Order: sequence, then C-alpha cells, then structure tokens
Amino acid sequence: MHTTDKEKDFVEKIKKIYPSNWENVIASHKVNKPKTFRVNTLLTNEDDVIKLLEKNNFLVKKSEISFGYISAKSPNDKTISKSNVFESNLIYIQELASMLPVLVLNPQKDEQILDFCAAPGSKTGLIAALTNNESKITAVEKGRNRFFKMKELLDNQGVKNVREILMDANLVAKKLPDLIESFDKILVDAPCSNEGSLNLASESGMKYWSEKEARKLSKLQKGLLNSALKLLKKGGTLVYSTCTYSVEENEQVVDWALKRWPDVKLVEIELPISNVEKGRVVWNDKKMDKSLDKTVRVLPNEEWNGFFISKFVKE
Repeated sequence: MHTTDKEKDFVEKIKKIYPSNWENVIASHKVNKPKTFRVNTLLTNEDDVIKLLEKNNFLVKKSEISFGYISAKSPNDKTISKSNVFESNLIYIQELASMLPVLVLNPQKDEQILDFCAAPGSKTGLIAALTNNESKITAVEKGRNRFFKMKELLDNQGVKNVREILMDANLVAKKLPDLIESFDKILVDAPCSNEGSLNLASESGMKYWSEKEARKLSKLQKGLLNSALKLLKKGGTLVYSTCTYSVEENEQVVDWALKRWPDVKLVEIELPISNVEKGRVVWNDKKMDKSLDKTVRVLPNEEWNGFFISKFVKE
C-alpha cells in the first residue's frame, strides 16, 4: 500500500508531538488490535461470563484495568461480537482507553453525575455499572438518532437511575438553569478528530482526517468544557478527555479553561498503566499553564489506542 500525502502529513504531526516515540506510535496504527470488552455487571458477574467465553473457545485475558478484558483469540467460526454472551448484553465491547476517563472520574454511589456528550452510551453504562445503578446519572446528547439508540442501549444494559436529555450540551445551563452547580462529577468526553483510532493498515483509514479539523473542533470543545464547568458543584470533579493527539484539542483547550475559570484547577491523575506521558506545557514555543503536566497522554500500542485525559476540581 503506497503512502498517501495525508499519511505523510499525519506522520509529520506525530513526529512533532512525540519526537522520541513517534515510530512506535505510527507502528501501533498499522496493526489490527484485538477486541476489548468489559463484563456488564448490572446483569451478571465476571467469573461466570469469563468461564462461559472460555468454554466457547474464546481465549480471554485481563487488562491492566480491573474491569477490562482482551479477547486474545476467537474460535474460527466467530468473533466475540457475534457471541451469545455479547448478544445477551452480558459483555460490552469497548476500547480499553475509552474506559479510562470513567476510571479517573471515579463515580460513587449517591452522586449526581453528568455525562455531557453521552452517545453511544458506553461511558454512561460503565458509570452505572461501577456504582451498581446507585448513582444519579444525567446523559446529554443532541443528535436525535444517536439519542434514541443510546436510550435503547442503556435499557438493554440494565441501566437505571439515568435521566436522558435530548439537547445541545451547550444549551443545558441556559435552558435548564436549575442544573447549574448541581453535579458532583461531570464527564466531558468531547467530540474530536479521533486520531487515536486511525487505522493506517486500511486504504480508507485516513479518509476523514485533515490538519484543519483539529482547529475547527477546538472551538466546539472549548464551548462544551466551559458549559460543563457552569454545571459543576463547588468541590466537584470534571474529567475532560479526547481520543486524539492534537494539542489544539487537548492541552490548549484545558489551558484556555484554566485562564477563564480561576476557581478551577487541575489535579494529578494516577493510572494503572505504564504507556503514558505527561501532557505538554509548551507547544510551538508558546508556554501554557505549568499545571498541564498533570494531564496525561495515553500512548497507543498493540492493545491500546491513544487518548488524552485531564481532571479538574472546582474550588
């Protein structure tokens, strides 16, 4: 497969962001990664499901995340997404890196929790599972089709105590002022350019990627983060994350929020994985808030996609 101009541009961008590690990052985008999943503990327990998968000749191994699993090998005739276990909603197929923002959010029972960009419902479902349906979740989604698919998915997963709102997240504070400063924890897993998920092994893997996309999306992300911070209680925690590499969509968005919200600060993030780097504090010779070294960049490898995660508290 010949190298396209887009792929060359992408490689140059990765060299700039990860000068000492770019070859490993690019290599990780050329392998087909195994399916990863979590057991839906709202409907079953982990031991029973893993035994059932192994009985059906799926080789399953635990990931570094306590509730994350890797489907290392499938029987010849089917993938794990065609298994009875999946079709019965006993497992949910989800990238490992996508589970991390919820792990960092650390949802607890009885908390008011907001998932600000909730569809397709992966992280909402995980929040419900980790709190055994004993937290009070609000899930916001503006796309009508995505909203109703999310509702169906959450129902099938056995998710309770969730209020779904069909609305542009940026309008929530304005249209529902009672929700201002009402949430203990908020997750903003923002729409992004998805660079962490690009597949360079596919002819169409770069189809939707462009350098301009990151600059365009950063405006949307700043709006979402600013709106979410209005809804966060004093003393509350907000996690902002993306599945992309662009500094414009990650550290620069966080830096912008820190300047705009003097009562908000970043806190350290601890992850159970070694494939991480600290966030950038300098970009294009421009210094940003030095506390940005508390943000984390998850480095991709044979099992993980790239991700960016930041954790705020409102003082």
